Amino acid sequence: MRTSQSPAQAGARRAGARCIGRMLPSALPEEPATRPTPALSAEGAARRGTLFRLVNHMHRTGILGGDGTLDRLEAQNALQKQAYVAQRLGVPLGYAFEFMDNGAFSAGLAADIYYRMCAAGGTEPFAGDPASSGAFARLVGGMGAYWLQVTTFALDGRHAGESRGEFVDRVRRTNPEYEKAMAGQVFDHVGDCLAGTGGMAP
Repeated sequence: MRTSQSPAQAGARRAGARCIGRMLPSALPEEPATRPTPALSAEGAARRGTLFRLVNHMHRTGILGGDGTLDRLEAQNALQKQAYVAQRLGVPLGYAFEFMDNGAFSAGLAADIYYRMCAAGGTEPFAGDPASSGAFARLVGGMGAYWLQVTTFALDGRHAGESRGEFVDRVRRTNPEYEKAMAGQVFDHVGDCLAGTGGMAP
């Protein structure tokens, strides 16, 4: 049985319905759908292909173990750092990285992780460049999360021409959780690993 409403209650109900309607997606102005151009689609497919060829490379060379899943947040975070290192060593991944308090991060890479099954195409990492392949293995193989994070800072610092002291001070300001001694060790380790390679990519 329906109950009667006063004019005030009915008015409030109608006003509430109008407010809810304004918040629903169907009530919002429609924007024209945008589709990626064939060139952008091909570029994205090649980028993802190169990324997951890199993952395969890390499995083949023993850098990565386990089942290769990227469903865990820890694995995704590690891949962010590994990809930054690989890109600095010349693998043409094409990601734009920003530096957060835990090192290098790319929103584009995070999105591409969800396309991990679309690995057709791309570029084979370190093809014909055993020196950079070896440097990559030494830089990321068996390293923990903090070490990988600081490694991305160290590569960025060395690329910018920072001294060891400048680097350690910057990293400590960025994230005080990084120990001074460890930051210096990572900086030195990066320098040792880069020796004998062709240097870093832009």
